[in-house]
Amino acid sequence: MITIENNYNNSIENQYSTYEFIDLDDFEISAESIKVIDKSIAYKRCVFIYKENKNEIFAAMNDPFDTVAINDLRFISQKNVIPFKANKKQIISYIKLFYEIKDSKNTIMEMEKEVKDKKLDNIDDTGIKDSPSVRLIDSIIAQSIARNASDIHIEPFKNYVHVRIRVDGKLQKITKPLKKGLYKSINIALKVKAKMDITTRMLPQDGKIDYVRDGIQYDFRVSSIPTIYGEKFVIRVLYKSRKNISLDELAYDSADAVREFISRSNGIILLCGPTGSGKSTTVYSILEELNKEEKNIVTIEDPVEFTIDNINQVNVNKTAGLTFPVGLRSFLRQDPDVISVGEIRDEETARVAVRAAITGHLVISTLHTKDASGTVVRLLDMGVQNYLLADALIGVIAQRLVRKICPHCKEKYIPDSMERKLCNLKEEQYLYRGRGCSKCNNTGYMGRIAVFEIMKINSEIKKFIYEGESTERVREYSLKKGMKSLKENCLDLIKKGITTSGEYINVIHSSEDY
Repeated sequence: MITIENNYNNSIENQYSTYEFIDLDDFEISAESIKVIDKSIAYKRCVFIYKENKNEIFAAMNDPFDTVAINDLRFISQKNVIPFKANKKQIISYIKLFYEIKDSKNTIMEMEKEVKDKKLDNIDDTGIKDSPSVRLIDSIIAQSIARNASDIHIEPFKNYVHVRIRVDGKLQKITKPLKKGLYKSINIALKVKAKMDITTRMLPQDGKIDYVRDGIQYDFRVSSIPTIYGEKFVIRVLYKSRKNISLDELAYDSADAVREFISRSNGIILLCGPTGSGKSTTVYSILEELNKEEKNIVTIEDPVEFTIDNINQVNVNKTAGLTFPVGLRSFLRQDPDVISVGEIRDEETARVAVRAAITGHLVISTLHTKDASGTVVRLLDMGVQNYLLADALIGVIAQRLVRKICPHCKEKYIPDSMERKLCNLKEEQYLYRGRGCSKCNNTGYMGRIAVFEIMKINSEIKKFIYEGESTERVREYSLKKGMKSLKENCLDLIKKGITTSGEYINVIHSSEDY
């Protein structure tokens, strides 16, 4: 027996003395393959079984020459082991995602059995810490993090409960519909974790979960509303330790125009767009760019979504009376060079922000307007005086987020007549799209990119502001002077193979009325 094992190990070592390095993203992973070994063994040996057939299993390993691990795998599976080298970090991420999916399915089965046996009928907030419902919530959270989700939706209906996550701006199912009998225990477990009142069911509530996984900190903001079938929960995922995107990565070919704005020592820069258009991410990228030893940077946010070293970040606390305008006034006594205001929501915040910009500070904030030129009218409507706004405003950046084509299933295609007309293409020119694969959950997209419309405030626009000119006049002048619209910038991304005409229609065209 020892001779056979030695011969087998020698043959493996000889065969893979020049082993191939594989990328797990290139393979369609079968959920059946991970059943070969337990999660504990996968972590211990840093191995992920990504494929199997009747006689063999194919293992992605950090060390394909680990004969002890290979012998263990061969004994457990009773099959030959074909080892390949893979990136350790990638192996771990695949173990996390696929075993969490497996664990959640097992937990759901366990909960369904307890419902059938009526063990969940009298559940309360005592002894819930290691209950199946808590394990299910933890599994959903872990899967959401692994898929880079921004929000988790738990939605009760008449006979079932939906669980969906938002990835790249689109909701997608994370598990099959859960039986309605599981809902009560999930509800209580989530409220306990979020420190919400489990006895309040007919009023909206807000809660918070501090979560640490693999040494990384996350914040979850939990919101509930009462629906006719029970309380719906939405959990916003805040990636506290995520590396911020650089200005070059985010702004693509618009980075230099943004840098021209932020090189100024005073004035106000505004980012505008609807909720979910990436304004906060752009603000953080700008702050990272400005984050130098000689600058004192302070921010007031609701809430602080990402932390940045050497920047003083303050959370709004309405209960304690710390609002945006109160925080802004306090900042002026803190010798700031740069002030960032999470959002201008009211007249008082707008007036204080503009006055801070005039008195020698660089102010960066966001505003909910459709396009760059509409920002001027919005601030005037908020009560900011024309001459103050004309003096303070440096530039306005309108933006939207469009999904990027998945690099794993990207393919060329011949566009139809509508697309050729839209992009001004010749007959022989082609575009790109995502075919759909397991890596992008068959959507054809992976990740998002910002599309910008950047309006520089020159002397003529200052004159328009002072004279109260219309949005249409300001926009017409800016376009004449070279401002590229959201539409133009998005069409450039389509022709460069970064996004698709479908994203333009859904995100940019749907918001146009000019």
